[in-house]
Amino acid sequence: MAEPTNHGTPGSGDGANVEEARWYLSDQREFLIRSLDDAQAEHEAGDMTDDDFSVLTARDRRRLSEVEADLAALGPAPERSGTDIDASGDGASASEAAAHTDTPSRRMSRIQVVGIVACCALIIVGVVILVDHALSNRLPGQASSGSITQDKARTIEQQLEQASTLDDEGKLTQSLALYNKVLAEDPTDPTALAESGWLEWNAGTKNPSLKVVGELAVRKAVDLAPNYYEAHLFLGLILYYQYDRSADAVAQFNKFLADDPPGAEVQAAAGKMTPAYKEAGVAPPAALTSPSG
Repeated sequence: MAEPTNHGTPGSGDGANVEEARWYLSDQREFLIRSLDDAQAEHEAGDMTDDDFSVLTARDRRRLSEVEADLAALGPAPERSGTDIDASGDGASASEAAAHTDTPSRRMSRIQVVGIVACCALIIVGVVILVDHALSNRLPGQASSGSITQDKARTIEQQLEQASTLDDEGKLTQSLALYNKVLAEDPTDPTALAESGWLEWNAGTKNPSLKVVGELAVRKAVDLAPNYYEAHLFLGLILYYQYDRSADAVAQFNKFLADDPPGAEVQAAAGKMTPAYKEAGVAPPAALTSPSG
């Protein structure tokens, strides 16, 4: 399996891009730490074998080290401005100094106080209206961070298309590297999970530990996106080829067909699915016997 490529995190550039990258990498770091903690808990509870635990934690630790290296490359986060500290350096703020002054000229009249309160109230009302307007005009599922989220989604979509093209061309190492890059940006992307999992499972003929990693990725894709047809196809093939569980494989193949996959996908997979139906004592669906029709 190819080593994961870097995350494409900017190490220099304008401050806004650097801070955006810092926020994103920090989020990824927290996710990976939680994932390692969850794996530890499952292992200690006996819900995960020693081999599975070793494979999963090794992969997450490797990704965590990459994320932390990218964070370190960005440099330390800027500290808050200290402009509210008195220039004399004695630690007293301007507001505190004013509080000790008791001359009539520095006291606010009741009218001034009422005016300030009224202005604050108007500002709050305006903010509420703007927030409500922004939320009401947002599309369902669209995050409030607008352009940043859309740009990230567009980048991921392009990476998935490139990975699919590489896969079709038989460039599996490059394809897997791109899928892993997508997962570094969005660990819950079902397409990247299913496709990378299937590639890793197939690579497991030379490295058995990859079969475990691949199967877990495919199962996660099924859990996250129950209507994603390819995840069901891949899981069914894994169940059939690795465990000889033809009945369980058929159940996954039925879900694959129920998700209305493209005819070309059905035709390409028909020869692999049909034997499982026969071994399970179930007649293959018509879509498999005449997929082009």
